[in-house]
Amino acid sequence: MGLNKRQNLILEYINKASSLSRLEIENYVASHNDKTSKATIIRDIDVLIKNGYIKKQGTARNTVYLPIKENEILMR
Repeated sequence: MGLNKRQNLILEYINKASSLSRLEIENYVASHNDKTSKATIIRDIDVLIKNGYIKKQGTARNTVYLPIKENEILMR
């Protein structure tokens, strides 16, 4: 399954920042003139997790999203 433009944007941001909250991701996407709802951001993050691009750490407000180090080729 291919990623859409917004999912690629989120993936690149997580790979550069190393650890981000959902709110930080939401603000970053909004700063790129993409008025996307919180629910859509959550769905995009879930797609990235299910496809093995990123991983989730923590629960509730302490949740952060991290890149998967094994995908170093994808990070270039």
